[in-house]
Amino acid sequence: MASEKPVNLKKHKKRRPSDSYGRVCIIHNSNLSNYGDVKPFTEIGWKKICDIKCIRLQSDNPKIKLSNICEQIPEAPNDFCHGYHRPCYQTFTSLRQTEKRKANEQEEHSPRKKRTLNSQGTTLLLPSDQCLFCKKKNKYVKRKQDYLVKCVTETAKMSILNAAQQKSDSRVLGIVETACLIAREAHYHESCRRDYTRNVAHTSLPTSTCNIETQSKMEEAHSQAFHYICDYVQKHIIDSATVERMTMLREKYLTYLQSKYPQEYNPNYKTDKLKQKLQKHFGEKVQFWQPNYRSELVYSNEVPKGCAIEAAFESASSEERKLQEAAATLRRFILDSFKDHSHMPWPPTSEYLLSSGDQLPSALLKFLTALLSKQGTGHISSRSERLVRSMAQDICYNVTCGQ
Repeated sequence: MASEKPVNLKKHKKRRPSDSYGRVCIIHNSNLSNYGDVKPFTEIGWKKICDIKCIRLQSDNPKIKLSNICEQIPEAPNDFCHGYHRPCYQTFTSLRQTEKRKANEQEEHSPRKKRTLNSQGTTLLLPSDQCLFCKKKNKYVKRKQDYLVKCVTETAKMSILNAAQQKSDSRVLGIVETACLIAREAHYHESCRRDYTRNVAHTSLPTSTCNIETQSKMEEAHSQAFHYICDYVQKHIIDSATVERMTMLREKYLTYLQSKYPQEYNPNYKTDKLKQKLQKHFGEKVQFWQPNYRSELVYSNEVPKGCAIEAAFESASSEERKLQEAAATLRRFILDSFKDHSHMPWPPTSEYLLSSGDQLPSALLKFLTALLSKQGTGHISSRSERLVRSMAQDICYNVTCGQ
């Protein structure tokens, strides 16, 4: 026993369990190998798929067009059935090599013809090693290199467009208005983009009294919702030393807005924006930690990080907590769906049940379908489908208080 020594064990990163059951890769490429799990689409990933699909369908080259794959992509994804393999996603969205190959083929047929923009109606990608503003690759800010980043958000694209319009910058306007910066994969230094848009940030158009009142109401609604979240954080996270996820706090924030100020409800409110407001309000009283997957954890600075992580995983694995999150999400979808709809007759008639299926939230229908289907396959009979719609109408009627 005296000769035994302690053994150092290398900790392996925990991988998220596969949730590919029942999903099919809708951009499947049979020429690849080592596909891995079928992952669900994110909002940004699905938008990029749609943009690349439009670009490919404009091409006359079958190798670029990939008609057999583009025809399989629906207008909207089904969270239970549709997904993607990572190699298939990378192959489908990588247009740069195919565009270079097409350009080389054009130069071989017409070597004296200078290749510029969009001569065949296709969208050419912008250089990936050149900033859209300074036209350079390397730039240093305060002795630190500012790397090139790709334009991937609508907010960045619109800020560049507005700045170019107010500055009457014909060069940038020609690039922005010709095609979407996101689809053309524009690159820039973040410091260059800030400098380019900073000078027009204070330039505002004359606003009417109606716009001022609307802005004041929106600020008041978000202020009240934020005070509600601050009280919740102070009571549960700081005083009671519990651990929450930022997505859960965002869900409470949106639920409060939807119930108290339905006109100011914004389902696209960003989680990062709420995080920045919490950091500014609480300072070092709350801490944030980003796990390998899912959203950030929020916990008190008096709670050790290890205990916070353990509590988060216990909470995530709790069936009661999962049911609470599902109920809150379905409630928000129902209220949002019936916000502008006409009054529903009660009790609902069979004609109304058959004709008003589009008004029912798709998330609620998917939930009830999975609940009633055998072994959760999602396939139900016509009788069960009518039962699902009837139950959905009952639930919506009670959640919306008769709307």
